[in-house]
Amino acid sequence: MTMNSEFHYYTIYYLALESGFTDDDARIVAYSSQYLDNAIVSYQIDTDRGVYDTLITHHFGFWDRNQEWEVWIPFHFFPAGETARSNRRDGTTNRLNVVANSAASRTMLVDALNSRNLYRVGIALHTYADTWAHQNFTGRNEEWNRLEPTSPIPPIGHAQARRDPDQLDAVWSDARISGDDAEAENRSRFFGAAGRVYRYLATYNRRS
Repeated sequence: MTMNSEFHYYTIYYLALESGFTDDDARIVAYSSQYLDNAIVSYQIDTDRGVYDTLITHHFGFWDRNQEWEVWIPFHFFPAGETARSNRRDGTTNRLNVVANSAASRTMLVDALNSRNLYRVGIALHTYADTWAHQNFTGRNEEWNRLEPTSPIPPIGHAQARRDPDQLDAVWSDARISGDDAEAENRSRFFGAAGRVYRYLATYNRRS
């Protein structure tokens, strides 16, 4: 299982059902959550309110600096901002750092839930869940993300950690981080994300 379709679609779908959504609504929420990873081309949509182009939100194109601010940061590496804590060995901080369940990400999700727009809710859930998988990284190509000094892979997001942050059963080390947090155990992270998502969706449906 990864923090990709298995979580962004199937886990979100299951949690939506368990929290009181109808099957049709749960599918809308889950599809919208997964769509951020599927949107690799832009479509032009003609509606009775005008024509608009859809966004490409799949996180590739690290060679394009515009991708950082248009895709990576707003959709996959949501910054903690002023509350960005530092558990790094060097004690440095970064406003763009991702913190699991940060206040900024909660505000973003609550705003989406309050809109009652299921498509927006699904998109927000993807970004919110990614704060667990992508914690301690930013969506920029910068030294903050460097894990291997000699790696030819650019230090954008968790590129140098490859897929480890997205794998459910992965246990991996992050030498930038101090203390027990240096050993990342993804299973507890992902179940933590699932628990929080369920609480928000149950509250949305006025369930205990």
